Amino acid sequence: MSNTASLSRSRQLYLIRRALGMIWGASRNYTLAWLLLLAVLGLIPPALVFLTKLIVDALAVAEKFFDIKCRASGLWPAAAPIALMGGLLIAQRAIAGFLEWINTMQSELIGDHIKRLVHTKAAELDYADFESPEFYDTLAQANGAASGSVLSLLQTLGSFLGSLVTLGSLIAVIAVYAWWLPLTYVAAAIPAFVVLMQYRRIYHTWWVQTTPARRWVQFFDMAQTNQAGAAELRVFDLGPYFRERYEALRSRLRGEQSRMVLRQAVGKLVAGVLAFLVTGLTMLWAVIRATNGVGSIGDLALFYQTFAMGQGVISAILQSFGSLATNTLYLQYLFTYLDRPVTLVDPPAPAPFPRRIEQGVVFDNVSFRYPDSDRLALDRFTLHLPAGKLSAIVGENGAGKSTFTKLLCRFYDPEAGAVRIDGQDVRRFRRADLLRNISLLTQWPIRYPFTAEENICIGDLRRAPVEADVIAAAEAGGAHSFLAALPRGYDTTLSRQFEDGVELSGGQWQRVTLARAIYRKAPLLVLDEPTSYMDSWTEISWVRGFKDLFQGRTAVLITHRFTTAMQADVIFVMHQGQVVESGSHAELLAAGGHYAASWHAQISEAGAGVAAG
Repeated sequence: MSNTASLSRSRQLYLIRRALGMIWGASRNYTLAWLLLLAVLGLIPPALVFLTKLIVDALAVAEKFFDIKCRASGLWPAAAPIALMGGLLIAQRAIAGFLEWINTMQSELIGDHIKRLVHTKAAELDYADFESPEFYDTLAQANGAASGSVLSLLQTLGSFLGSLVTLGSLIAVIAVYAWWLPLTYVAAAIPAFVVLMQYRRIYHTWWVQTTPARRWVQFFDMAQTNQAGAAELRVFDLGPYFRERYEALRSRLRGEQSRMVLRQAVGKLVAGVLAFLVTGLTMLWAVIRATNGVGSIGDLALFYQTFAMGQGVISAILQSFGSLATNTLYLQYLFTYLDRPVTLVDPPAPAPFPRRIEQGVVFDNVSFRYPDSDRLALDRFTLHLPAGKLSAIVGENGAGKSTFTKLLCRFYDPEAGAVRIDGQDVRRFRRADLLRNISLLTQWPIRYPFTAEENICIGDLRRAPVEADVIAAAEAGGAHSFLAALPRGYDTTLSRQFEDGVELSGGQWQRVTLARAIYRKAPLLVLDEPTSYMDSWTEISWVRGFKDLFQGRTAVLITHRFTTAMQADVIFVMHQGQVVESGSHAELLAAGGHYAASWHAQISEAGAGVAAG
């Protein structure tokens, strides 16, 4: 990825303006208050310096009186600046505390705003992005840099604005002594600035190059602490292996970071020595000037304070410039993610989705290959799912069954041919309309740590939950009997990670997700391996009952199990991305082809297993 030099000035300004717009949109009122308080806070240090001069001069005059009583009366001129200084110090503390509160609120609002943008974009992106390693690197970089970079930009600008106000006031004070004195601030701060910029460039390059390694670290961390893998972790004794992989990566990253920090420390030491030399020479000039009787003791105190303060302010300003440049390096990842193009867009004049599917679903000579793959997943693939019927698609792994689902849902577009619903190419529908009319059960049951009712109702969040509908969907999915028996029935949380929660078996979870798919009253129902976790008795009972439940809906079962497929009205047999046979169970057995051979082999294996048992 790019470094500082590869970002043009116009690009940096664009990223900063965009980030500022994001800050303004997320926390406008807090930002206005923040700017006002920063300006006030920036004026207080020069005011304190000037009051110090007045106090020192007043004390010096009082020291000339020999009589104690007279000396006490001579202290009165210092009383007003002392009181004013105390008031400013209290105000400084109060403003700093209020700014801390404002920054906390800004951080929360901005962080939530950015997460909302990231989540919204994730829902808009093409499904293909979620099957791309490059996308996950981009997502990791965006998440790692998102709120941190924007908040760092805000803090950097705050430091810069406050320092600028302070510097302007200090220059007005110190330039009275010598025009060249403000330049010494810069001379003393430049070495540290150069070291800072060099370190940040090195760190940024390292951060980008180690993104995959840091993602692996995150994976091995989760693998050892996530409930999903807890059983295999113990049975296969994976703990030592995962720890070894985790610790090896952490050792490598820690060593590289340690070397970078050590180089920075040496650079800072050199820069500090140079700054000390500049400061020492300047202070020597001030002492010589004072011993020659030029100015008062208060002037010397003012000069010393303004020089020490000014050097720090200049250093802060230069560091702010460096931080701005660094922030833009990380901001680009956030905006690269947010600007990621969506290729599967809605047509300019979308067709309405049919209220009821009358003709069915047709894959018309479809060819498709996945991105970055030379192999066709589907090759001139053609089939017709009849409307209002239960169809089944069977075939070995890699035959293209799941690809069929992805094209039907328009997660991808075919490179040749078309997918049509009632004669209309799915690319003619709005994507939201298409997906709203499809109910999908994915191959792996998705387990949400919600209540049983919520787990079913998220199948269609547009509908207000109705208990009778939830129970009907659970009964259709074969889940009602065990859900009703839970400690709190359908109000029971389905996860032991939360209080009073319970855990379900794999087969029970599959029936809950089946209920979720059935709960959505979509005209097209696609179930990918719906019985893979079920035992044979439950499977046969469910499939027979299921045929009575989808009346008026077009349904398709994608399965490896012929005992499930045999219940369908029509079965499509896939092999190497093509349909090689189709017909009813009886017709396919009579044909004596690929399906019949696989059926007899599966039945023979099942019989052998029963005999062995």
